[in-house]
Amino acid sequence: MAKDKLPDLARSLSFEGRLVLVPVDGETVLLDLASGALHHLNPAAAHICRSLLQGASLAELEISLAQSFGIAPGEAAHAVRTVIAALDEVSTVQDRDPGAGLILFESNDAGFLLKWEGRSVLQIDRSGYSITVLATPPVTPGNLKVYLQWAAPHVLALQHQPVLHASAVLHDGGVLAFAGPSGAGKTTLARLFAAEGARLVSEDLVLVSTQHGHPSVILDGERVLREWASRLTTVATDQGRATFDTRGLVDLVHGPTLPLASIMFLDAQARSGDRIHGELLSQPEGLARLVRNGFAELQDRIVWRELLSAGCVIVERVPLYSATVPDGLDAAREAVERYRVNTAS
Repeated sequence: MAKDKLPDLARSLSFEGRLVLVPVDGETVLLDLASGALHHLNPAAAHICRSLLQGASLAELEISLAQSFGIAPGEAAHAVRTVIAALDEVSTVQDRDPGAGLILFESNDAGFLLKWEGRSVLQIDRSGYSITVLATPPVTPGNLKVYLQWAAPHVLALQHQPVLHASAVLHDGGVLAFAGPSGAGKTTLARLFAAEGARLVSEDLVLVSTQHGHPSVILDGERVLREWASRLTTVATDQGRATFDTRGLVDLVHGPTLPLASIMFLDAQARSGDRIHGELLSQPEGLARLVRNGFAELQDRIVWRELLSAGCVIVERVPLYSATVPDGLDAAREAVERYRVNTAS
């Protein structure tokens, strides 16, 4: 890229209003609101992005970078060009849930379309205040309930209620959550814990509150969402209604909470050994995993910002682990029993 073309490129990127820089545990994380991509920045890249947001010209930026990091002007100019080129490539959020392949959210003038196998089935208002059933011919009650269950966490996200794609159990006085994509084993693991005497909190959706300092889990959140989807399905079937006011959904899910004790991120490929093993994640890596498991498929700036905000609170106060579990149901059951015994108060 020719250096004399850089000013035009920089102006075209419109960095202000697009990038969010967040200090996390002495490091810097960048959220790109144009794509939802989350980047862990090294010190030089953080300096470049911060200067761009402050309105520095490219000439000023190259000089300050060279002086701050003790590098040659040519090396500084190359670093600036590299970062700007990377930011100009709009990427998508990585590690989308492969189990959500049937579901796609698409933005339109009215808000967000929920598509099932390429067919538009629900229209969600941009504020999350209404849902309209679009599917024709009329869908079966069973299918409509599934659509509404998929819509529910996204409606809550629009109404500023964080939701994690996770299962959870009560363990040792707090909530232990298992996050990950469909097929990672989070529901199976939670059920195995329940079989060993732990209370099952959720199988797929964990509603988190960060209002009182320490992150906590709304214990009846998933149950309330399922009942809500069932109730709307009945109304749609019995009364023929197609549009529903969803403004009260966020109020329905308020209730008893317990502290979020820890989160284990599961991977279907990470199956080995004879016990449950967790490797503590750094705060920046933990934050990235929270955002990827936070129902951000709406591709909405506000949702991404709020996921990042809630995630920052969580990573500061809750240990997050990359977990390895044994392969096979019997081995996992024995590992859960061993884990329960070894971590009991």
